[in-house]
Amino acid sequence: GDEEGGMESKVMVRWDAVGPFGSSMAMSEGTGLHLLGSGRFAADLIHFEPGRGVPCHTHPGSHILICTHGRGFLFLGGNKHEIVQGHCYFVPPMAPHAVYAAKDEAVTLISVADDHRPVDATSRLAPAEPSDEEQSEYGDVIRRLEARSCPRPKS
Repeated sequence: GDEEGGMESKVMVRWDAVGPFGSSMAMSEGTGLHLLGSGRFAADLIHFEPGRGVPCHTHPGSHILICTHGRGFLFLGGNKHEIVQGHCYFVPPMAPHAVYAAKDEAVTLISVADDHRPVDATSRLAPAEPSDEEQSEYGDVIRRLEARSCPRPKS
């Protein structure tokens, strides 16, 4: 991946695709595709198959998640928010959060970030401690990623 964010700048791109597509996302069970942007301000299309996701993590910058297809859940600020098509969600910088597709439905999102990193870059996110609710509902994802040597913080 391009660690410095020097990606080609596009003016327009279609975003109505449904995944999986693009590259495997770092430390997650999702795929992602760079859409457009310049430097650290950019957008990606990300996709999680049913029951898959990215466990609790942080990013240096803030980002906005826009659901384009499907249904999922955002764990943020001690709350579980349902992700549904047509809604958008704000994640502040360094806020521990997790994103998962519903157990019975995939989810596709646009992620717009002000400190963008390529989807496959390990610098994109840092693992954080999952909530008890996340651990209970999506512990299988966390365990699969641990088995793939994606480190998680220890309680």
